[in-house]
Amino acid sequence: MVKTINFGGVDETVYERSDFPQQKLNEIFKNDTFTVIGYGTQGRNQSRNLRDKGFKVVIGLRKGPSWNLAKEDGWIEGETLFEITEACKKGTIIMYLLSDAGQKAAWNSIKDLIHGKTLYFSHGFSIVFKDKTGVIPPNDCDVIMVAPKGSGTTVRSLFLEGRGINSSVAVFQDWSGKAEERAYATGIAIGSGYLYPTTFERETYSDLTGERGTLMGCIQGIFKAQFEVLISNGHTPSEAFNETVEEATQSLYPLIGKNGMDWMYNNCSTTARRGALDWMDKFYSATKPVFEELYESVRNGTEAENTLIANSKPDYRENLSKELKELLLLLNFILFYFIFYFLLFIFYFYFYFFLFFFIFFNRTLSKKNKFHYKCYRNKENNFVKYKIVKNITKQNNKMVKIINFGGVDETVYERSDFPQQKLNEIFNNDTFAVIGYGTQGRNQSRNLRDKGFKVVIGLRKGPSWNLAKEDGWIEGETLFEITEACKKGTIIMYLLSDAGQKAAWNSIKDLIHGKTLYFSHGFSIVFKDKTGVIPPNDCDVIMVAPKGSGTTVRSLFLEGRGINSSVAVFQDWSGKAEERAYATGIAIGSGYLYPTTFERETYSDLTGERGTLMGCIQGIFKAQFEVLISNGHTPSEAFNETVEEATQSLYPLIGKNGMDWMYNNCSTTARRGALDWMDKFYSATKPVFEELYESVRNGTEAENTLIANSKPDYRENLSKELKELRESQLWQTAVTVRSLRPENQKVENN
Repeated sequence: MVKTINFGGVDETVYERSDFPQQKLNEIFKNDTFTVIGYGTQGRNQSRNLRDKGFKVVIGLRKGPSWNLAKEDGWIEGETLFEITEACKKGTIIMYLLSDAGQKAAWNSIKDLIHGKTLYFSHGFSIVFKDKTGVIPPNDCDVIMVAPKGSGTTVRSLFLEGRGINSSVAVFQDWSGKAEERAYATGIAIGSGYLYPTTFERETYSDLTGERGTLMGCIQGIFKAQFEVLISNGHTPSEAFNETVEEATQSLYPLIGKNGMDWMYNNCSTTARRGALDWMDKFYSATKPVFEELYESVRNGTEAENTLIANSKPDYRENLSKELKELLLLLNFILFYFIFYFLLFIFYFYFYFFLFFFIFFNRTLSKKNKFHYKCYRNKENNFVKYKIVKNITKQNNKMVKIINFGGVDETVYERSDFPQQKLNEIFNNDTFAVIGYGTQGRNQSRNLRDKGFKVVIGLRKGPSWNLAKEDGWIEGETLFEITEACKKGTIIMYLLSDAGQKAAWNSIKDLIHGKTLYFSHGFSIVFKDKTGVIPPNDCDVIMVAPKGSGTTVRSLFLEGRGINSSVAVFQDWSGKAEERAYATGIAIGSGYLYPTTFERETYSDLTGERGTLMGCIQGIFKAQFEVLISNGHTPSEAFNETVEEATQSLYPLIGKNGMDWMYNNCSTTARRGALDWMDKFYSATKPVFEELYESVRNGTEAENTLIANSKPDYRENLSKELKELRESQLWQTAVTVRSLRPENQKVENN
């Protein structure tokens, strides 16, 4: 049954897995053999999905690395693995999944083997630019396309999870009269969750734009721009990376993909929301002309010509290697960061085992010759080595770990430094009084409670009070008015909004003496001239700032993982503030902690919220989506190429493996275009990031935030802004696209 569904105000037709159950697929393809030509990211993963679904599949390749990989994957030479021309003879559906330059080069050797068959593409490039590729199919064949909206890696992983990727479908030539049905059926067979119609031309233009735009080129440009601005203003690489990339790919972007941008703006701090709303249009205005220039370059064939020329040169791989090496140097800290933490657990086990063994049996070891380790990156071999370095550094009787982040040595603490027994000793006589029940207050308090610490909540009666009761906090036992909670607590976790902290300060400032005052953002202290938050001299003032939303703080805690957090001490009255700060960071659910200052955290956090995390990303999404819509693309196609493929496929892969990995594991056309355009988006946004940082540093952002969030009609005005965002065509389309994901269907269809 054909389903007509409204995407952002436009009715479109979609097909789902329920339209093509396995039995129907078996009937359609009972006399067919799929010949997959090419074993790149799409060829490899589509072919394995087809095989796992029980269809007859053969692979066509030249002998070389891909041939060997195919054999490792279980394809048998002479049975299911052949030279290209031999494979084409055996197949009835020729899946032409070489690179675009490869399709041009191989076409003359297979074009006479297509008669009476189905010629299949996953990208319309060779057909749309046939004057440049020479790929002109014979008249007596079907020509179809299924274009997954994600990398081949994601096509495979979603298939194995029982879900499915979104894909667009087009028919260029219907010789048999059955091309459309066979196209949609093939889409389901390779692992698609839902399918929507397009044309070869529309798919090609939107795909090339997306690869060079929000999916790879633009996102690298904005990451680079914000990172450089932070580094140039004295922030450490780990802090700059966490505020630019890590928090984005590991926390906020997945939440945006799951729930939409309007949800994200509704589930963040009031300071983050205000700033993102103020700056998203500046990034939109900076990038919209670049997207328009990009689309025209795609449409007039310039991108196609540049790609084919570059990817057909004899020294193509050598030149590409140089470009990727430059990218790798720019992102050196990224790959190091993820490889390091992937191997860290194993390293700890063996390191401590042998270290303690050595100390126990070697009584002559001098105290001055104990060891700490230093991690460094081996750029030549692209992996991480560890080495023992003499002269241990001791701090608060804990081993300090010095780790190299992008060429800069930094100190970090981890959960192993504060096991539960040690936390229990440190906080034996403490009660955590959590003031505020927003995204951080709610989730940090529940993590503390789950770890067995004494926690009370301080709130005004209202919606947050009721939510706290629903979460199991008991009025009169663990739930109190703000001042009463402060009296009961020894660690006052001041987690109201920034404007709320300003408003409530006079009511609690006399209840802080002799205690610990805790923040998760340095705003109120750094801008104390605007907030009036000046702690008394006889208290500790510390900060643990999680690099992600409170939602992620909680979800990672429940998964047994942990969020990255920065730590700072503003005032050490007790002499124990630093130890208690790091211990609190582990207690709330952090995985690893790195030092900062209240000032550096505030400046980087405000910049990140308005930049790559929320404001800038909304600006570039809006700009690319509008350019595609204005050029005749449907809302579903524009959204899939702008947001869905980004948040559901590419951004998680970038977060997991690094940008250099992403550029190495995509099509040659995508790679070439992203490399060509990333600097244009960098140049367009760098001045905006510089303007943004200065606005943060000189206090303009703080003043704007406090004024806007303190107005009597604040909620009314905010509601209007969020309604405009929520009801935009971009995010209305998102609602429909999310509803079509197989995991969101009421009944799972096999």
